Amino acid sequence: MRSEGKPQITAVYADRTYPTHLGYHTGWDCNYYYDWVKRKNIAGDGDLGLPFLAVADGEVKYISNHAGGLWGGLIVIWHEQYGIYSRYGHDLLEQDLIKVGDRVTAGQEIGRIGKGERGTFLAHLHIDFPRQIPGDERGAPFYAFWPGRNRDMCRTFFVDPSKLYQKFRAATPDMHDEMRLFTSAYR
Repeated sequence: MRSEGKPQITAVYADRTYPTHLGYHTGWDCNYYYDWVKRKNIAGDGDLGLPFLAVADGEVKYISNHAGGLWGGLIVIWHEQYGIYSRYGHDLLEQDLIKVGDRVTAGQEIGRIGKGERGTFLAHLHIDFPRQIPGDERGAPFYAFWPGRNRDMCRTFFVDPSKLYQKFRAATPDMHDEMRLFTSAYR
């Protein structure tokens, strides 16, 4: 099956087929052009630079062009009404669309799809939903946290996005058809 021009979830929460050296996947990876038979992105970097949207109202807690690891750009938003964070990874943060402390609304453009630190990946959007943000060795929030191969940590710190999608859809039904919650390019 081949998909063109419509966002697809190409890696899922705790995906067993995710590259093992990266550990358990904490959320979803979203691509526009994906061949499910060959299990690969068929447009290469066709997603690069496409805008993506906030999934729900919230407060911007963290933005970094170099969040550490393979993240590259990373945006973290706190959604008080759900008691959860959303993290958007591998972003291009060349524009000042938002800043820490801003209030964002569901469907607001907050960033552009990138390729990760030093262009590590083909362009895609990584999104996940931490229940909490662990502290680093100094006790400061470690927004770039990744559980690696520890499945229990993945399940403890992150919520399966498919369980939240219905809540987001109920709150903003006009925005949440298919994958419209992720990108304004598919409206």
